[in-house]
Amino acid sequence: MSRAKVLSVVRAVLWLGFVLSAFAWFGLKLFVDSERRSGTVYFCEMGVVSYTTPSHRKASYGSMIGGMYGNLPRYTKHLGFDTCIVESIPKELCNEDILVIVSLNEELGLNDLKRIWNFVSKGGALWVIGEHTMVSEGENQSNRLLSKTGIKYRHDSLKFIVQGWFYSLRSNGLSPFKHLHCDDQNSMGFLVGASLEVTKPAFPLIEGEYAFSDEGAEKANSRGGYIGDYSYSKGERLGNLVLAAGQYCGKGRVLVYGDTTSFFNMMLSRSHKNLRVALTFLSYKNNLAPILCEYFVCLFSFFGFFLCVVQLYKVKLLCLFGLSFFVLIELGSPSLELLRFGVYDNEDVSPFVVVDQGCLPAMSLNSSNKNGIGGLILNSIRAGKLPLIVDDIIASDLNLASQLYLISPQKELSKKYTNDVIDFLESGGEVFIAAGPSSNFTLKHLFDKYGLKISPVPHGRTFDVLVDGEPASFFSAWSIECSESSLVLARGDDGPIWISRQIGQGVLHLISDPEFFLNKNIESNAGYDPANIKILQKIIN
Repeated sequence: MSRAKVLSVVRAVLWLGFVLSAFAWFGLKLFVDSERRSGTVYFCEMGVVSYTTPSHRKASYGSMIGGMYGNLPRYTKHLGFDTCIVESIPKELCNEDILVIVSLNEELGLNDLKRIWNFVSKGGALWVIGEHTMVSEGENQSNRLLSKTGIKYRHDSLKFIVQGWFYSLRSNGLSPFKHLHCDDQNSMGFLVGASLEVTKPAFPLIEGEYAFSDEGAEKANSRGGYIGDYSYSKGERLGNLVLAAGQYCGKGRVLVYGDTTSFFNMMLSRSHKNLRVALTFLSYKNNLAPILCEYFVCLFSFFGFFLCVVQLYKVKLLCLFGLSFFVLIELGSPSLELLRFGVYDNEDVSPFVVVDQGCLPAMSLNSSNKNGIGGLILNSIRAGKLPLIVDDIIASDLNLASQLYLISPQKELSKKYTNDVIDFLESGGEVFIAAGPSSNFTLKHLFDKYGLKISPVPHGRTFDVLVDGEPASFFSAWSIECSESSLVLARGDDGPIWISRQIGQGVLHLISDPEFFLNKNIESNAGYDPANIKILQKIIN
């Protein structure tokens, strides 16, 4: 066979593979995205678990107590699910439902266990969120529940070498966990959990690198529960350890997390993407289709790449090379859509408030630190809001929210970002900017449009400044230069320090104190400012 004929056959095979894998990929993707569970997510409130949320009516100011899991069903509901909190295993479960069991510390009866596994085998989804050194009746009750799987909680405390899991968490290549990326902000929300022992047919989903497994104590101790000494000892596991795992059981699926921290009320503001990933995984009704979708996107890229290699000399196929190159890059990205938050038609005001944390390093990564924003987040929750801390804000984040907080931006806001913020304001959103003179450059596009500037005239630490008739404290205020169309809400000795301006249907607030929304000016474990909490309560509502 001549070389030209061989090349022709190879080209035909590559074209056929390229087209078929493309159709298979897109078809499966559409199928998977359409075949999602439409039932109820049941949250079991058993034992030590409480689905409460903090409120101003019953607040313990200065303690930074944010409650346990009360916002977990609320965030879940805004991902499109019906939710229900129950005190026992529901007697009627259908294969469209998801059952969530958190920190199980009481023994389930045989009938409950049988009901759960009948539900899973027929197509239901079970999500078990456990904790380190949870012992009841002499054993970890979650292990008794998971005895039909290849997943087991170890009696240990899984910790990173230093506090937080910065750049040290890895998800496997399975969608939707490919969406999770570990960063320097611990956006997955893990702190201290239990490592998971995983044997086939179960599979790891999230692993902690540079981790160690601190063996738990044999008896309850003063540290609380059966916790060890929280330090590495000879013989304890060190290295890659599993924090989350999954398994397909019959027609259903099981997801297990070894740490509950990600889903606490306060942490959900940061780890909301972890929740979206977990519920997307649990929402798949078909166990095989998502995996096949991953394989076909690989085949599509494979055939496309070699087809370009064979025919690259033809200019008309350069576009095909570009497409395949794009898809090859996308191999490291998710091929399946994540569930997205939404706002219901019967809600007059969105419960979501967005905080842009792309302004770091002005803000501490530790939300309880004096330079953190835990006080802002906690008081948002007390007001019934659902805060979202976002690193790279996109228009969809703003379309979801009623308020946006920009705290001392340290990087320039692009023209696109500025236009998105203006569109958000004109459609009725509220924007709160706390900034000093250094932000005149980073906020240049926005300030130039509305004639705003923060002058290098310091007011310093000021107390009892009236804001719309209410006293407030400022940590490091400066003077604001503004046009006559701006409303001055607070004035210092040398000029305005808080102004507001109507833009379309929304309002822009400029506070010339880059530290106004930080814990040291609002609330922390070290104390709180009652006047500023009252001001914050007023503006959030």
